[in-house]
Amino acid sequence: MRALQELGYGTLHCRGALQKVSLKALPSKLPASNVLVDRETYEENFLNADGMLPKTEAAIFRDLHPHKEEIMPSRDYVS
Repeated sequence: MRALQELGYGTLHCRGALQKVSLKALPSKLPASNVLVDRETYEENFLNADGMLPKTEAAIFRDLHPHKEEIMPSRDYVS
C-alpha cells in the first residue's frame, strides 16, 4: 500500500495500530504515466462497494478520503 501511495495511486491511512487502509486515488487524480491500471476500468470500478466491508466502515473510510467532496456516494454505501 505504501508503494502504491508513492506512485500516486492512493493514500495510506492508519486507524489505530492494526487497521491500515489504502484510500484509492480519484480517477481524475491518477498519475499521467498510468502503468499499473487501465484508466477506463479504474473509473468503472472506483465506487464499487467492497462486499466484505460493513457499510458503517465504508462510510468512515469515505469520510477520511482526502478528496471526499469529489466522491459521489455509491448506492451500495447508502444506509
